[in-house]
Amino acid sequence: MSTNLEIEAKSLIDEKSYRKLVEGKTDKCYTQTNYYLDNKKSELHKKKLGLRVREKDGELELTLKVKQKEGKLEINQLISDKDFFNLKVKSIFPEGEVKIKLLEYEIDVNKLYVFTTLVTIRLDLEYKGCLISIDNSSFSGITDYEVECEADSMEKAKSTLIEFLKENEVPYQENFVSKLKRARDSL
Repeated sequence: MSTNLEIEAKSLIDEKSYRKLVEGKTDKCYTQTNYYLDNKKSELHKKKLGLRVREKDGELELTLKVKQKEGKLEINQLISDKDFFNLKVKSIFPEGEVKIKLLEYEIDVNKLYVFTTLVTIRLDLEYKGCLISIDNSSFSGITDYEVECEADSMEKAKSTLIEFLKENEVPYQENFVSKLKRARDSL
C-alpha cells in the first residue's frame, strides 16, 4: 500500500500533435488499462472520489483518488488476479487500505462494479524535473489525446507543461476534465 499526492496539469491535443510528440519514441510507449468502479447510484462520483483498477505490466493496482485542495490524494494497493476476478464477478472487495477509506466515506463496497474501461497508450518523459505523460486514450468508441505534467505544485506543473508544449510547437489547451470523467460522460 502506498499513498501519494498527485498534482498534474493537463492539455488536450489533437492526433497530429500526439503523433509528432511520440515520433521516434513509440518503442518506449506502454499500454495500461483502467477499470473504473462506482455503484448504481454513482455515490463515488457524487463524493468526488475516483476508484479504479489499473492493469499495467502484468500487475493490478487498486487506486482510490480523493480530491484535495491542490491535487488528489491517491491510495494505492496491489491486488491479485483472484482479487480482481472476485471484485468484478462476485462483488467481493479486496481487503486493505482502499476498502478502509471507502468505508469511512460510508460506501457499500459490495455494490461497486466496473462501469467502464479506458485503455491508454502512454509515453513517459522526464522534462525539467517533472514527469510528462503523453497519452492516447480509448473508451466507448472514442479516442482522445492528452499531455500531462506531474509536479510538486500546480503552478510548476502548468508552467512546465506550457513550456514543453511550446518547445515542441504544440498548442496548449488547458484540460480540467479527468480521464474518469471523460469516460463516464461518454456512456
